[in-house]
Amino acid sequence: MGTGIHFGLRFALILTLCCVGVSVGETKPRPKDAHLRAGFWAILQGATNATSTEVAVLTSVRETITAELVDAVQGRTLLPSRQELFTYPDSEFAIQKFRFSQLQPDRAFTLRVRDRQGIVRDERELRALDLQKTSVRMAIASCMKDRKVRVQAQMWDRLMSEEPEMIIFGGDNVYIDVDEVDVTPSLIWARYVETRSVLKVFRGQRLIPILATWDDHDYGANDGDRNFKHKLQAAKTFEAFFAQGVRPEMSELRRGPGISSHLRAFGGEFVFLDGRTFRSPKGKKKGSHWGEAQEAWMGNILSSAQGPVWLINGSQFFGKYHARESVEADHPLSMSRLLARMSRAAVPTVLVSGDMHFSEIMRIESAQTGYETYELVSSGMHVRQVPYVDRWLANPRRIEGAWKHNFVLVLAQVPRADELRLHVRSLGLEAQDYFDRPLHVVKSIRAK
Repeated sequence: MGTGIHFGLRFALILTLCCVGVSVGETKPRPKDAHLRAGFWAILQGATNATSTEVAVLTSVRETITAELVDAVQGRTLLPSRQELFTYPDSEFAIQKFRFSQLQPDRAFTLRVRDRQGIVRDERELRALDLQKTSVRMAIASCMKDRKVRVQAQMWDRLMSEEPEMIIFGGDNVYIDVDEVDVTPSLIWARYVETRSVLKVFRGQRLIPILATWDDHDYGANDGDRNFKHKLQAAKTFEAFFAQGVRPEMSELRRGPGISSHLRAFGGEFVFLDGRTFRSPKGKKKGSHWGEAQEAWMGNILSSAQGPVWLINGSQFFGKYHARESVEADHPLSMSRLLARMSRAAVPTVLVSGDMHFSEIMRIESAQTGYETYELVSSGMHVRQVPYVDRWLANPRRIEGAWKHNFVLVLAQVPRADELRLHVRSLGLEAQDYFDRPLHVVKSIRAK
């Protein structure tokens, strides 16, 4: 059977089963008292603060749905302050977004999603998120291949059991280019639909806020750069499926160039970089990894930051030790400008990346920025493994590594603006952590 036909049949089967709530072997309607189950639709909770949140529901274009939040403590029901529908021509599937306000922190709400008859088909638990705190427990994950059906379910169960307050998707959250077919705008949308329908994180009883950036596979072109001809449609699809748009109720979140964004939270600044839309081709003299406008935008954040900065990029920053993509190897001028800006900033910066199919902690020597910092690499959640790659691929900066399916869990505390204390763990399907390391980053010479 041809690859394209195989994809089409598999796509239709999975989406029929997963997106509209039909079960294999089901031949008669459920009784009215047995209609409800978590996971009927694939749901993502996106950008959230102490009083507002946004959720994205994957559904059929033929299905009209409504949503509400129930506050059992005060006995009130919150209706959406705004809702939007995102579709793609000739696709059977749509994203319906609902924004809610008037939430309260440290309180569980019940999200109820109703079908066109008004019947509650799906219920989830979600919470507001107090971004004014100076500590956070967050999970970082990347490289999420939906074809790894069994392991993805196990890995998301493991991650959710750790009860993070926020999840960072670090890129390759969707593998568009998995089959030997030409990438088109319709395929980009279809692969986002298929991945969203399959991954268990979107079917769980409890929702956790997810913020994301992308890398090459969810951009749509392996090692893709600014010349990818479908980059505008790829960006529209990314923005439809992730709920991190700017809104009046959430002043902590701002948009940057491309799909980049900036979140002020937990005593620091989280900068989600777009490392694809403006990327210069490899080998181009004076090329940029992020483009001139995005580099200037990032520089402004660094120069004005009131607390530690997290720079989150799909590709590694320090990656000259291998032949794969990295800012250091492919765009050395961008790397030099970044390090200079980090050096001039009044607060420390920690780097976060994915892509590698293994996780590691790199210690970045003080000669680079004037203080010792780290790059946290989290990969891969459920993707092809290369046994012991973290050992045979030598990296003089590596202080920890893990090659099995894993994610990184970080407990971060900001005692003051120029200091960051971290507890970094790599976790997977085994009971024992792959690594567990406390880290301390401080910019002030006085504090050292």
